[in-house]
Amino acid sequence: MPTTRLVAASLAASFAAVLVPACAVEAPAPDELGTRTDAIIAGTPATVGQFPQVVAILNSGLCTGTLVAPDLVLTAAHCVHPSTLGLGSQAQVTAQTRVVLDSVDVTRGGGRQIAAADTRAIGTFGQPGDADIGLIWLSEDVTDREPALIHPGGPGLAGAAVDLVGFGETESGSYGRLLYALDKPQTGCGQYGVDGGDFICLDQRSGSGICSGDSGGPALVEIDGVQRVVGITSFGDQSCTQLGAHYRTDAEGSRAFLQTNAPELLCAADGVCDSLCSADPDCRASCASDDACGDDEYCAADGTCAPAPFTGGGVGSECTGNADCESDLCAAAGDEQRCVDPCTVGEGGCPDGFACLAAGSGGGVCWPSDGDGDGGGEEGVCSTGGGRGAAGTLALVLGATLVAARRRRRAPRA
Repeated sequence: MPTTRLVAASLAASFAAVLVPACAVEAPAPDELGTRTDAIIAGTPATVGQFPQVVAILNSGLCTGTLVAPDLVLTAAHCVHPSTLGLGSQAQVTAQTRVVLDSVDVTRGGGRQIAAADTRAIGTFGQPGDADIGLIWLSEDVTDREPALIHPGGPGLAGAAVDLVGFGETESGSYGRLLYALDKPQTGCGQYGVDGGDFICLDQRSGSGICSGDSGGPALVEIDGVQRVVGITSFGDQSCTQLGAHYRTDAEGSRAFLQTNAPELLCAADGVCDSLCSADPDCRASCASDDACGDDEYCAADGTCAPAPFTGGGVGSECTGNADCESDLCAAAGDEQRCVDPCTVGEGGCPDGFACLAAGSGGGVCWPSDGDGDGGGEEGVCSTGGGRGAAGTLALVLGATLVAARRRRRAPRA
């Protein structure tokens, strides 16, 4: 397994020491390295306003962060950890920390500087490979832009291309310019001795990557048409030519840290129901019957209030993909594609005028029926045939699964 250790990269003039964890991985032969031509360290310069949520963090070092609430910046633990910054206490870290917005080159000044009101780092951080998440509370709110959304879990991340943004080292060795690299493919973390359940790994042997000063910056992925922070830049190898590791925002440590320190980030109205949040507006209210739901809702088979049939995004409404449906499930039968809700074949639970039909991915879904029953009677409306325009087995569109849909949309509020 590769060894890991902290390294300190110095920057003359503006910053005394830029601390960025790095992993000393086993280097392949020189002819396997390729040529770095489009890295953050030699990447595309950002323009002012292009990444309005990405900020520079100045204290004993230089880091990058992401505005995730009007008064809150998400970053790496080691960017606000007293021991990695050479400070005696968290209070000293807070006193020294400033956040810079709307600057694409912090060495030239400019931008808007806001002092930290508080800083916190996850308590288990000690070295590269540990859970690496921290928060900075600002002394004043930022209200002239929408905060970035984090990805708290659920489908959409596996195999997705990653965008990177940061103020770190360039190929020439300079720091402080905001650069970005887009559409970076993920790679297996195991080859580097890194836990893939906690980190997103990117191969930097040929192409773009992170370097000193990019720590704490966002790894971004577009999920369901919305760009989200899926990782926090954490560590890499000393030469910035092998590995870039980004601590996952859906890792158990991230979720626990946010639940304790900033639960509102898990409860955001972002289209994702988070089961850790008892008041997430994207979670459906629990119910035992239709009477417990609103006028335009019904009590679905999973015990939550769902939009009424044939309403926008509700069960039975037409769809072209999973994103069109409140349930995140669009099913096809013959020439028809309609939003469906999960159900259990043979047990019913569908609204009036719907049958619970078997789905190709397993389980069942509520599909419009010619019968008058709700799919739970003796007329056979829960069989694999008989639905209006139904094929023998329904096919779910775009590979969504019933399990994923329940995780994303249908978890009840406590």
